[in-house]
Amino acid sequence: QMLLNATALIRLEDWDFLESALVSWDNLPAVVLKELQQNTPRNDIWAKFFLRQENSSRAQVDEALRVYYALDPDALAQLDVLAKQPDRIWWSTLAKSNLTFFKFGALNNRHTPPAVLAAEIDPEWWIVAMNNPRFPVDVLKARLKRDPLLALELVNPELDLVRQLALNGKTRAIREQAMRKLDELY
Repeated sequence: QMLLNATALIRLEDWDFLESALVSWDNLPAVVLKELQQNTPRNDIWAKFFLRQENSSRAQVDEALRVYYALDPDALAQLDVLAKQPDRIWWSTLAKSNLTFFKFGALNNRHTPPAVLAAEIDPEWWIVAMNNPRFPVDVLKARLKRDPLLALELVNPELDLVRQLALNGKTRAIREQAMRKLDELY
């Protein structure tokens, strides 16, 4: 409710500082995103904000991509073709795209099918996919078993694993990084 009240103040009182504070948050509830979508000017910052939110709807992500790629007719044509597809295909296609923000928007979003998240093989995108709350737990555990250092890149890693890295990391740098992560989490 507090966040909804803040969005109302932005609209009624022209409180820009509140808008910039809200736009800096990740994982806002869908109801707050809806308010912000209706009352915030469209630009690249607005688009990136909606693309990084796990609760953005398909319509919000589509609009954000259209704003971000407004000067790229090929990207807009791809979105037009995708518009007719069911949700599963729409999110899957975005996740497999070579366009950075297509991929970014899908891998961050909770609507993307878990199998698509798990299929991401590009190490550059692993962490984005692994931070998605719908990333399959068994795949996450297998990856962390192979490379425990990935835990330091996760938003919500298992604390026991980070503690183990802080105590027994192979290098001082790893132990220090794990300690910083623990400080961040507490």
